[in-house]
Amino acid sequence: MGRDIKEAKMVVRVEAEEEIRGHTYLKTAVVYSGIPGVEPEIVYQRRTPDGLYEVSGRQKEDPVAYPLLLEVGASWEVETPEYKINAIVEAVEDAQLLSKTYEDCVKISFTQEDAAGTANGYYYLAPVLFYV
Repeated sequence: MGRDIKEAKMVVRVEAEEEIRGHTYLKTAVVYSGIPGVEPEIVYQRRTPDGLYEVSGRQKEDPVAYPLLLEVGASWEVETPEYKINAIVEAVEDAQLLSKTYEDCVKISFTQEDAAGTANGYYYLAPVLFYV
């Protein structure tokens, strides 16, 4: 069963830094629009040379690694008890958001399967920031 959503947006805002098991994570608030029933959430992120570690507010004890494979065509899968994501690096390009342009961002497309169904989309990772 798929979701009948034509367009949705996700805004990620860094709120603070927090220590989790000896590592410094950025505490981020994630707010969605255009997806009925999806509530805002807190996500903790840290970037290392081998990947982006992300911990949801519900699973602080179990980090998920998103490898930072920057070559176009690289793909990976992330599976948790709540969802499964298949992702692929589509391109390295500039991302225009509102009135700001972020250069040399990695565009990642994904398919996510969870209890609500299947969702497809894309996001950008900036060289210095996390999501844009």
